[in-house]
Amino acid sequence: AETVMFSQPLVVYRESKALQVIRHLERNPAKGRCIRNLAITDYEDQEVMKTLLRLAFTPGIERLTGNVVLDIFSSSTRLSVIYATMVEIAEKSSIKYDRLKAIPETFMLNDVYGKALLTFKETLETVHLRLFNHDDTQNVLHRFGEFKRLEVLHVEEADFGSVEQLDAVLKGCHHLKDLYL
Repeated sequence: AETVMFSQPLVVYRESKALQVIRHLERNPAKGRCIRNLAITDYEDQEVMKTLLRLAFTPGIERLTGNVVLDIFSSSTRLSVIYATMVEIAEKSSIKYDRLKAIPETFMLNDVYGKALLTFKETLETVHLRLFNHDDTQNVLHRFGEFKRLEVLHVEEADFGSVEQLDAVLKGCHHLKDLYL
């Protein structure tokens, strides 16, 4: 029953549910490899987030999505834990994360989110950016040509100034099917 449960899209938006999933995966860590689609949120207890990701974020995962509901008044430290943990796990893994198509979007773009995007640039198909502070995105914004499978790009709060500037950002995005500005 656990194998079937973990092979279905798994939505873990409450911390109490995250703790239940953690208990199941700690009893049988191999079940973490069954998870292909996981939706999470930013839990109040960051250790719960780290533990869940360490058990469920495996090289076989295809979609890690969810509600990172922090707003511009929230702590960017909490937000960064999700992305920093994902990057740390992937960098330490001897197996490449070559199936990941989406990561949780956020309302607050920061360097850690940018690093996560670049870490998984070979496989991400969907990217969401909110450009409140254009400087924070420079390391990602002009590197979309390196995203080999990028099909859907959402860029909010962007002021490109001209079609030429937008064209420069999208140069090399040969697989792009949907662009939302």
